[in-house]
Formats: sequence, structure tokens, C-alpha cells
Amino acid sequence: MKRRLVVLFSLPLAIAAVLIPLAVSPETLLAQENPDMRVMRIAVSPDTVRVHVGERVPVDIVAVDEDGNPVPDADLLAYSNGAEASLDPIASEVIGVSPGETTVGGRIRRPVPEGPGFQTLRASVTVIVLPRPVERIEIEKAPGRLYAGTRTQLRARAYSAARVRDDAIIEWSSSDPSVVEVGMGGVAYARSTGGARLTATAEGVEESIAVRVVPNPIERLVVEPRRASVQVGEVLHMAGRAIDADGRSVLGADVDWSWAGLSDQPYDAVWLES
Repeated sequence: MKRRLVVLFSLPLAIAAVLIPLAVSPETLLAQENPDMRVMRIAVSPDTVRVHVGERVPVDIVAVDEDGNPVPDADLLAYSNGAEASLDPIASEVIGVSPGETTVGGRIRRPVPEGPGFQTLRASVTVIVLPRPVERIEIEKAPGRLYAGTRTQLRARAYSAARVRDDAIIEWSSSDPSVVEVGMGGVAYARSTGGARLTATAEGVEESIAVRVVPNPIERLVVEPRRASVQVGEVLHMAGRAIDADGRSVLGADVDWSWAGLSDQPYDAVWLES
């Protein structure tokens, strides 16, 4: 003989079975509706970002919950504070724009769990933007010959792969300072006759030129015009020439200009342009 097992629920038990899944706290319901409520802090790494101009470096900006797990659907705003770097939030990369220091980070504005209003969670890291490294140096106005006892201004420019590096510090040296000594700012002093190599260095990159010091043929200087008068606002063109013992102009001799007798004049009353 077949038998059937019949299970009957009373009405109060059925109602309880329906109500049990709804017995959750209001905070839990709010967190389920608004994922920002699960965010406890903003995590940014690495602690410091170093990037060269024009390059990209990964950076992680993540909203995390109390267990340190990411909250991917949180309304997180990633930002860059300065013009030195920009932030690509889709690729999660920092882009170097110009040398300097700035910050990047993230923030989220969420409702206060136990009351009205909002609170802002934020975190950031320092970004140091470095210029592109020097790749080559060009020596400008290279003097192949110097006259003993004279001086000349050496000039060089440093270049990265992209552009000129005007901020690069260029240091000068001489293979034989007894022949040519290079002082501060790249001023070369021809001390005695002979040969030397002058080297410009920036960030480990070097460029050099050969210089020969020859006996000084200069006997006197001639300034033209010898005497002149000008009105305020006018320009007076002057020329200086080095002359040797035979009265001929000495080629390649730099003339330094200065003035005297203007102690009672305003500082900007007169200026010289070479």
C-alpha cells in the first residue's frame, strides 16, 4: 500500500519564512544601493612617482573597503593637481608634461553612514617630473685659435632626444690648464702658447674641441668713432679693432666693451649691445 507524506505549514510560520530575508540593517541596505558606502579609504601606489617629460608611468588609484578589497563600481574621481603632469584615468598612467613636482590622487564623496551630509575620502602621491636626459652637446662658436693673454666666452648647448635642454648644467674643463684655463661660466683664459682640449660635460655626456694658443700679436686697440655725441633715445654704433705691430687688424681677436665716468648717471642711462 502506498503512503504519502504531507507537510503542512501554519500561517504564522509561512509569514515568518517570507520576512526573514528582509531582516537586514538599514546600513546594509544603503551599502547595497550605494557602493560608495562600502569605501573605507583610497589607496594610491607607488608612494612616489618619477617620470620623464613625455613618458608614461603606471599608477594605481583604487577605492577599497574595510577588508582592503577594491570597490570597482565606486564613484571614484582621479585627478592631477598641477600642470607638470597629467593623468590618464583609463590607462591609469601619469604623463610627464614639464619638469617640476606635483601630486596625483583620487577622491570620493559619499553619504555619512550615521547621519545627514557627506564626507570626502581622498589620497594622493607626489609626482616628480624629470627632464629628458641629455643625449648630445653642441659647442657653439668654437675658437680654434686663441691669442696668449686673451680670454673668450665658450658656449655650448645640451640636447635631449626631443629638444634643447636649457636647464642642463654644462661644466667645462681643460686638458692642460697651464695653456688654457676654463673658469666659471665657460670663460677660457689663454695662459701660454701650446695646445689643449676643452671639454663640455652635462649629465655624463661630453663634447670637446681642440684649441691652440699662439703668441699675441696685438699692439693696440682702435675704437671708432673716437668722439661722438648723441641725443636721448638715439643709438650710437661703435667698432673696436685690434691692431698688430704693422698696423694691420688682428683677425679673431674678441673686444670686450665697458664704460667709465657714468657714476653720476642713472643705472639704466646707458647700456651696451655687442
